[in-house]
Amino acid sequence: MVGVRVPNQKPGRPIMTAEERVGVIAEFESVDYVFTDETGYTKDLINRIRPKTVIFSTGETPSPQKQAEMNLLVQAFPELKISHIPRQRDDISTTEIIERILGPAPILQGEPIELGNIKKELFAYSERSNAEQKNAAFLVNDLGLVISKGVNYHPEAKGTVIFSNEQTHEFKEQKPRPTHAEVDCIVRFIREGGRSFKGFSLYTSTMPCAGCAEQIVRYGIPKLVYFKDFDNNYGELILKNGGVIVERQDN
Repeated sequence: MVGVRVPNQKPGRPIMTAEERVGVIAEFESVDYVFTDETGYTKDLINRIRPKTVIFSTGETPSPQKQAEMNLLVQAFPELKISHIPRQRDDISTTEIIERILGPAPILQGEPIELGNIKKELFAYSERSNAEQKNAAFLVNDLGLVISKGVNYHPEAKGTVIFSNEQTHEFKEQKPRPTHAEVDCIVRFIREGGRSFKGFSLYTSTMPCAGCAEQIVRYGIPKLVYFKDFDNNYGELILKNGGVIVERQDN
């Protein structure tokens, strides 16, 4: 008996829906059933299916999620056989296929920057922020060009924003909560026609919060460099668990 799990991918992937992929895989005579699972393999799932072998398809390096699933299975079910199917073709790329269909990505204009001076440039640019907590983010490609910039900013909303305190029953008026520099930078890049973050590094004056870290992982930004710590390490945990290279610089 053979069961196949159809996993979810990063945003925009895959082209076919989960239902369409299930339909294709179910047509194979060797497949008895197909299931989808957003959370990966769990103890409950394995207990229900009771497989003898679990086979992972992998690229050159297993993703953090796949590695975590493998570790769970090995620890919880030592008698279970774990096998791997390596990537068969290195000359086939989903990204390249998509770009052939859509046409070449636009050439984005960038400005050169000395990476040794990027901290000074970041903090100077953060002064453009209209938020109390000022922060800036630069998206830098592998040629050392700044392709996109962002700052913490409050939306220019019309009218009054009222916040209530449930404990004191007090009401106060203040600016709407700011959009953070990392998201501002990513949105500007996409708005200018950017598609892939492959080969980019995101430089931020401060370690991203959890919400921004989640977006960095979801959009596939491979590396983050920051200069100031946030008030907790949750963003850093999300980044590292998502396979992002995290580097703190003091210069």
